[in-house]
Amino acid sequence: MFAISKNRPLGRTFFYFIFFFSFLVSISVQAYDCGGLPAYTYGAANVGTAYTNVNAAWRCSASWCAWARPGEDSWADGAWESLGNCSEVIPENTAPTVSITTSSGTILAGETVTFTAEANDSDGNIVSYNLTVYEVTMDGNQVPQVIDAGTSNSGVSNVLMQGTWSSNETKTYVLVAEVTDAEGEEAYAERRFTVGQDVNPTMVVHHSEELRRGSQGQVSVEADFPGWSLRPEIEILSPSGTSVGTNGSSSSASSSSGATYTMWRVNKVFPATEIGEYQVSVIWESAPALNHSGVINVVGDGVASVEVYPPTLYQFKSSSFSLSATHPTSGDVPAVTINNTSTGEEILYLDGVDSRTLPGASSSSSSGGSGGHYFTLISNEMVFATAGEHSLQVNYPDGLSAEDHFTVLSGFEYPGGINIAISSPGLEHGIYAINVDTDYFDVSGVEIFIDGIEVDAEGEAGINTRYAWFASYDWQAEPGSHTILARATNVRGDTFEESMNFVVEGEEEGGACAEAGIQLADVHAYPNFPNLDWKGDPFNANTGDLMSYQQAVYRARWWTQSIPGSDQSWEYVCAL
Repeated sequence: MFAISKNRPLGRTFFYFIFFFSFLVSISVQAYDCGGLPAYTYGAANVGTAYTNVNAAWRCSASWCAWARPGEDSWADGAWESLGNCSEVIPENTAPTVSITTSSGTILAGETVTFTAEANDSDGNIVSYNLTVYEVTMDGNQVPQVIDAGTSNSGVSNVLMQGTWSSNETKTYVLVAEVTDAEGEEAYAERRFTVGQDVNPTMVVHHSEELRRGSQGQVSVEADFPGWSLRPEIEILSPSGTSVGTNGSSSSASSSSGATYTMWRVNKVFPATEIGEYQVSVIWESAPALNHSGVINVVGDGVASVEVYPPTLYQFKSSSFSLSATHPTSGDVPAVTINNTSTGEEILYLDGVDSRTLPGASSSSSSGGSGGHYFTLISNEMVFATAGEHSLQVNYPDGLSAEDHFTVLSGFEYPGGINIAISSPGLEHGIYAINVDTDYFDVSGVEIFIDGIEVDAEGEAGINTRYAWFASYDWQAEPGSHTILARATNVRGDTFEESMNFVVEGEEEGGACAEAGIQLADVHAYPNFPNLDWKGDPFNANTGDLMSYQQAVYRARWWTQSIPGSDQSWEYVCAL
């Protein structure tokens, strides 16, 4: 880059070199905020635009700068203006998070409860937060009541929101927790609940009444509560008064459609090491009236025990079936006999490890401690031909035996159902395949009706002819709205029906709607409801609102949140 001129003294040339080099160094150490600048790409640069390259900022000053790498090509100096080294990159902001941590159960009218929520921000930039209760109305969430709120300048990474609330109004509400950081990013969480709801909680506790010392005991709880409920807690005390057992698997399920519905399944297992009475307590704060207390008697050598699950099955319905048996000392597999209590008919016999009468069954035997042994047998394909009460008996080779009971309901008590499926040919109109299946008990066939006219459907029984039936029909469809109805009748004459609406597109898109005087600009496509909730999200349609779904236009008959055409709240208008 530099050359010594033959006509210039060497000392002066060296001075110029040092001066210019120092000037370049002074430029290179200048700091520049490179945030938002694009990285230089060879062959792509515009005059006057700044880019980053080799951790420095450069501005293109010549039309040919795109082919000269700034800071790398020595001959590129005339094409680029150095702006300085890039300053330290400011880390990208991390959005805050918020969760509702309240442990309150179902709320009754007039009851004062405490709601809590927690907000976190790893950047430590929380500037505002609030915990608010909204009333859920037909037009979304309204009438807010702030029960905790606050602001901060900076440096806050965790906030606990807490406030008390009560209402005498029997309505549905939603608890909303919100947090905002210094960069304006927001987070929120919500939980819906009902005040003064007429609830009917249920709780069923399962445990053996007697166990062999050295075996393993288990207490299982099934709790259902329409509302906002807490988890049931199981406490087991040994004869010496020591709390024993460990929590096994647990699960819960909930739905936010209308009032919250919570279903709990919890269990606790324990080693039966002491002879005497083990005290069982199940405490459910959401429904104290259902609290359970019971006794499990642990006996010494000489008695076996057995338990079957589930306690209720359906006649001729393939069901999951399991049993467990304990023995104080023997690890042998017991023989298993199942009888109908009313008729005395023996319907199952398992000899040793032979499980040919239990399709898909598996068995295991393991030590339960203190010389006891635990035997389990599981089948996913158990079918019982007789209804009524049944007894299950296990017999060990040493003569010990135990017995348990379970119920098989009539197949007609199984709820059953009908499913309709239509496969589209991928055209505007043509031949559609209609397929119907049902699992009602003892159905001999399925009828299919299109727009009230029965069609000649083909049908066949499934693998389990007492429960499964299938029917199909190839339908030459015409454009317009149609109703498909499937009807199943069992041997007792009980009739079951299921229907669905189906729209076949016309050949000219939107032609039918134009004839009906519908302006497509007034039609909202599902799920973009025309009315919004408190967050500004699509929420519902009101009387007269037009919405489209599956190439058809529907008009709301009244306030609704359902899929257009799925129920009586919608009126079919035209095909798109």
